Amino acid sequence: MGGERRVITIGELGRIITGKTPSTRVADYFGGTTPFITPRDMDGRKVIDTTERYLTEKGVKAVANAVIPAGSIMVSCIGSDMGKVAISGQESVTNQQINTIIVDSGYDAEYIYYDLSRRKKEFKTMAAGSAQPILNKSDFSQVCIEIPPLPEQRAIAHILGTLDNKIELNRKMNRTLEAMAQAIFKSWFVDFDPVIDNALKAGKPIPDSLTKKAAKRKQVLEKVRQNHYPSLPKKIAELFPDEFEDAEIGPVPRGWRLVPLSEAIEVNPSRNLKRGSVATYVEMKHMPTTLSRPTRWRRRKFTSGSKFINGDVLLARITPCLENGKTAFVDFLKDGEVGWGSTEYIVLRTKPPLPLEFTYLLARSDKFREHAIANMTGTSGRQRVPASCFDRFLVCIPTEDVARAFESLVHPIFHKTKSNDFQSRILRKLHNTLLPRLINGEIEVDTAERIAQEIAG
Repeated sequence: MGGERRVITIGELGRIITGKTPSTRVADYFGGTTPFITPRDMDGRKVIDTTERYLTEKGVKAVANAVIPAGSIMVSCIGSDMGKVAISGQESVTNQQINTIIVDSGYDAEYIYYDLSRRKKEFKTMAAGSAQPILNKSDFSQVCIEIPPLPEQRAIAHILGTLDNKIELNRKMNRTLEAMAQAIFKSWFVDFDPVIDNALKAGKPIPDSLTKKAAKRKQVLEKVRQNHYPSLPKKIAELFPDEFEDAEIGPVPRGWRLVPLSEAIEVNPSRNLKRGSVATYVEMKHMPTTLSRPTRWRRRKFTSGSKFINGDVLLARITPCLENGKTAFVDFLKDGEVGWGSTEYIVLRTKPPLPLEFTYLLARSDKFREHAIANMTGTSGRQRVPASCFDRFLVCIPTEDVARAFESLVHPIFHKTKSNDFQSRILRKLHNTLLPRLINGEIEVDTAERIAQEIAG
């Protein structure tokens, strides 16, 4: 694409605004609809459109000179969060730890975002030298940036944005897939919906404790009949009983077994890994809180810690990691490989006839988590879940036919999740490779665009 590049300062890109925090002593400043952005909200998202706190109209008026429009480039310029970069998704206010560039029309805001997002170390170096490093507005404005012609800025932003958009699409798809798997698990093994449906169809009595659920299921079945919504396939529905029987935890499907967790799931199964051998390592900070796969893993010499193989489930047992939902399904190791991680993991492994995914979804369920949190022991701030507490947690085991049917539904979901995540990791590597080369003019835009399109599809 070519064209002359020029070096200017950040201050020449547009107006620079340092954020401001409204007085927290005024009750009606917070709780409105205008995002109040802090470095904590800058959590890796390119565009920040949801935040922990929001300002009211009165709160916004109190800091009117700190309001920024959608599309502004925000850079955190203080402390350990130094160098985080994001784009405001709507009119917002930031706190005083963030300097914002309201980019003039002669520049592409996304290009500026991509250039600054790779300069975290540079910002930290410039601000070094005090207990609380600060890159103030004046110094921030003097940071130099190399600017290609506007058409090239837009082309570079488009290439990198295409990769980002595909990564974000995969992330959203995986959230949907995770929700689907959890919904099936809850319907079958917590709410017993198929059993209630069968009992209603057979005209059999419903236990008193399930009458409210039965009324809701009756409404669902009526909507299915009237509107031809898809329902559970007949060949699967017939695998479930049409009666309940009393058990220690309340009514359970007739013919299903109620057992302590340790009879259905191995707790901390034995795995062999020689001390000093290099193996895949999962750090606690990379454990997921909502999805099934860790955000990162790496190779590291084994010293001591929990050991696991594909199909195992990792459960953080220490506060606050347990409460935050740090739980993972292991499906990223090579065949036959043993991985390892923190001593603060409990490793769980499904026993037949249940599918491997059953244990992960159980570990994400409310009852399981409530039981684990209620049984934490130790001093404040260092509480842990003892593995022995799961001997007192009862699991309702379905028939083998139901277990196989469940696996036939959830296994493809987990497979697709893995495929999406694998593609996103490739795209992220490509993104990180292309970013500096495009910004520095080391690779032609046309070449980079062709590569990105081929890989992103």
